[in-house]
Amino acid sequence: MLKKLIRILGLGSGAENGLSRDPATVFRKVYLAQMRLATQIKAHAELAPYPHVAQQLNRVADEKLRSCEVLRVALSKLGSYVSKDVPAEIYSGGNHWERMARDLRDQSALEQTLSELSGLLVHEAPEESEFLSRMLVGERSHREVLTDLLMPGMDGREVLE
Repeated sequence: MLKKLIRILGLGSGAENGLSRDPATVFRKVYLAQMRLATQIKAHAELAPYPHVAQQLNRVADEKLRSCEVLRVALSKLGSYVSKDVPAEIYSGGNHWERMARDLRDQSALEQTLSELSGLLVHEAPEESEFLSRMLVGERSHREVLTDLLMPGMDGREVLE
């Protein structure tokens, strides 16, 4: 009973280099990162100087929010719960281009996190690892949209270091 409670709270000792191999802890981390970035992109859409840019940013943010809902369902199946109303720190910039560059950097960081966590779970929780890998595919399309908005004509690969 105590082990289950520890797992539900995400306090398990399955951490290696600060990364847990517990699927619920991993999904919670992804949920929080995804929710933060969705909220940030939504806020940046409100400040976008052009309607077509705002529309694209809102579409990306809405897709991220749908992914968050899928993660919430997956978390509940694992016996873990997270609030829909997670306070999120929004990073901004002095102008539209700085905000877009920040969104693109944060998007790339999210993709890196998904890739690392998927690899971390591949042996202990292969279904959850596959779930994260499928999420990563969608996230790459978000990077392409953000890259196109920031630098039309680029395909996203040139931006990543």
